[in-house]
Amino acid sequence: THNVRKFIDDCLAGHVPFAVYMFPDDCKVNAVASATSHGEYGRDGSFFINDFHNTFQPPLVINPDIDVDMADGTSPQVPMVEPWAISTSRDSYSGNLQRLIDRLKASGGKTVYSRTICGDGRGIAWSGVADSYFEAFPATFRYIYYTPETGSWLGASPELLLRRAAGSDVVETMALAGTRSDESRCGWDNKNIKEHDFVTKYISDTLARIGDSVVTGESHDVAYGAIRHLCHRISAHYGGDFIEALNALSPTPALAGFPVSEAMENIERYESHRRGCYGGYVGVTDTSGEYAYVNLRSVNFSGSRYCIYAGGGITEDSDTASEWDETERKVAVLRELINQNLSNERQF
Repeated sequence: THNVRKFIDDCLAGHVPFAVYMFPDDCKVNAVASATSHGEYGRDGSFFINDFHNTFQPPLVINPDIDVDMADGTSPQVPMVEPWAISTSRDSYSGNLQRLIDRLKASGGKTVYSRTICGDGRGIAWSGVADSYFEAFPATFRYIYYTPETGSWLGASPELLLRRAAGSDVVETMALAGTRSDESRCGWDNKNIKEHDFVTKYISDTLARIGDSVVTGESHDVAYGAIRHLCHRISAHYGGDFIEALNALSPTPALAGFPVSEAMENIERYESHRRGCYGGYVGVTDTSGEYAYVNLRSVNFSGSRYCIYAGGGITEDSDTASEWDETERKVAVLRELINQNLSNERQF
C-alpha cells in the first residue's frame, strides 16, 4: 500500500496539485495528483473544485496523472494563495452580527455569517492533521487538496451538494441547516426550523426549475461530532450538465442565505474576510458517477499560517452569544487537532 501521508507531504512541499479524499462511511483512501489543476472534467478518479463565488469556470480539475510514488519527483509549481491572516474578534463578530440581525428584522430572510480563526502554521504536519481529522468524522466526505489557484485546504463535509449515478438521470442532494448540541433534549426551535425551511425551499425550487419530479423526503437529524443538523433528502430527474446544476445550486442558502442575492450583499457588507473556497464545493468523478460536497468544516493552510472558517445561519430570531457558541462547537475538533501539533504517529 502507498504511504498516503508521505504523498501528502511530498505534494505540499513540491506545490504539486493533488487531492486525497474519502467518501462517507468508506474505508478506502483515494489519492490523485497532476502537474496542472486545469485537467479534463469527467475522467475516472478526477477531483474538482470551485470556490464560494464560483470563480472557476470551468471548475479546477485534478486528473490522476502522477503516480503516488512519483509525486516527490514532479516539477514544483509556485504557490499563489496564502490563507487569510486575521482572526475575527468576538467584539467585531458580535457587533456586525447584531447589525445583521437588525437588518433581517426589517427585511426577513436568512444570511450565513462566518468568522475566521487564524494561527501560526509553522511546524504543523498537515498530513497528520488530515489523518486524525479523517478518522474523527467517518460519516463525512473528507478531503485535503492543493492547487496554485486556491492554496491548500482540509475539510470534513457533512453536506452533500449533488450526486448522480453513472447512466442515471436522477440527482440527489440534501437540505442541511439548523444546528443544536447533541446533548440538547429540547428539539428544534423556531429559529432553526425557519433557517432550515429557507434551504429546503430554495433547493427544491432550483431543481424544479432545471429538472422535474422533485421529491423531498422526511426530516431527520445528521450528527457531526457533538452537534446535530436538521436534514431533508431531496431528489429530482435531471439529465443535463452536472456542473451547470452545481453552479445553479451553489452557494446554497445553507452557506449563503435566502434570498441568495440579498444574502450575498449582506455577506459583503458584514464580513471583513475573504471566504476563498469556504462554502464552495469539492467533488469527484469516477466510473460510478459524479459527486459534489460543500466545502465546510474546513481550514485553509500554508507553511506559514492557517485560517479556519466557521459560520451559521442568521435570521431575525438569532442571538449573538448563541451563534458564537455554535461556531465554537463546529470547529472544536479541528482546532484541537491543529493545536496538538500532531504528536501522534497514526498512519492512514
